[in-house]
Amino acid sequence: LATWVEIRSVRRAIDKLEPGHECVAVWQGAKSEATHLATAIKLQEAMRLQKSNSAWIDDGLQLVEQGQLGDELKEELRRLRALTRLDAGLDELVDLSLATSSLWSGLTTDIDVLTAALRFQAERRDIEERGRLVDDHPHVEEGRC
Repeated sequence: LATWVEIRSVRRAIDKLEPGHECVAVWQGAKSEATHLATAIKLQEAMRLQKSNSAWIDDGLQLVEQGQLGDELKEELRRLRALTRLDAGLDELVDLSLATSSLWSGLTTDIDVLTAALRFQAERRDIEERGRLVDDHPHVEEGRC
């Protein structure tokens, strides 16, 4: 009887827990499914690793992918995978840094300077027809490109 009372007490304590809005679709107090909780925790860990630019393994997240843990977590997984694909695409462009004298620097690229260089190059190609530059190019003049 004492064990039964203790179990009931623990269940009530579990039911009172509020783990946050991220777990709303998964958390059902003492009635929560352990596999759903474990999968949601795995997704949260993957998100934490992604935010810290660390590698994560995209495995064991089928319940999320299938929408069994709610649309919010399914969308988070979709975004996480999209970021991973974008990061991989940026990694493929790492050689551009050397070829452009660091004009291209991945996520730390100075967009204004890159845009100025591209505008200058586009206009430079047309110079043979016009014989002169049309626009001012201060970033190029300053040697920033």
